[in-house]
Amino acid sequence: MKTKNTNIKGSMPKIYKSGLASVSALLLCAGSSHAALSSVGTYDPTGDDNDADQSAEFGSGSNGSITSANVLDLATFQGLVSTAFTNGNGGVIDFEGASDSITSGDTFTTNTFGGRTLSFTNTTGNLSIVGGSGGRLPISGSSVIGGQIDLNFNSFSLTGGDPADRLTHFGMTVLQRNQPVSFTVTATFSDLSTLTFNSESLRDSDLVPANAEDTFFGFVAPDNESITNVFIDSNNFTSYDDIGFIVTPVPEPSSTALLGLGGLALIMRRRR
Repeated sequence: MKTKNTNIKGSMPKIYKSGLASVSALLLCAGSSHAALSSVGTYDPTGDDNDADQSAEFGSGSNGSITSANVLDLATFQGLVSTAFTNGNGGVIDFEGASDSITSGDTFTTNTFGGRTLSFTNTTGNLSIVGGSGGRLPISGSSVIGGQIDLNFNSFSLTGGDPADRLTHFGMTVLQRNQPVSFTVTATFSDLSTLTFNSESLRDSDLVPANAEDTFFGFVAPDNESITNVFIDSNNFTSYDDIGFIVTPVPEPSSTALLGLGGLALIMRRRR
């Protein structure tokens, strides 16, 4: 089961990538040159040839703490990541301008945003950044990522900023192809709880037109937790586009709290 997103494009302002390339990501490849993976502030921009068609739905959660409230639909995620990008707390890796091969164990590392960098590792085998093929059309630009049946992103880590900053939001789109594809997405969080989306079957019938079932999945970690793993379990090769991420910074102390601390310090000084 899935939820169709309607009119989500018209609700988002069009932001061109050329004006939002101030944040970029580097793919660190052992023994090879770096592949530049640009980050922008718009997820699935309007005006491209293809759009994400639907949002995956909540399937199950562990520990009793994971519910459908942890699942984000496309329209919601678009607004959140755009704001995060503006504030230096996130962005969208859209795979544009890169054609180097991506191999198992390589680490994606973003350039500095808000005084920090984000890195995560793929461990499923050789991936490639290529143009769409086999009926798979990008939802942004002309490049997608693929080459393996499954994807396994782990070792999410933040460097710089406050040590208490956390990766809390993640989104990605699975592209429909000209053959049937079934997949399940599972996210794991720092408290070891898990979120599993309902299984999706794309083009399970010849009656389904091409590119009508590109499926976005997005989620947010439980309060005070972070994302540690994202696993896509598929039964066939397909491609993926637009990895979106948001980091939640440590909140600034409120004015009231600062005044309270100042008053407490004054009282303690007088007692001395």
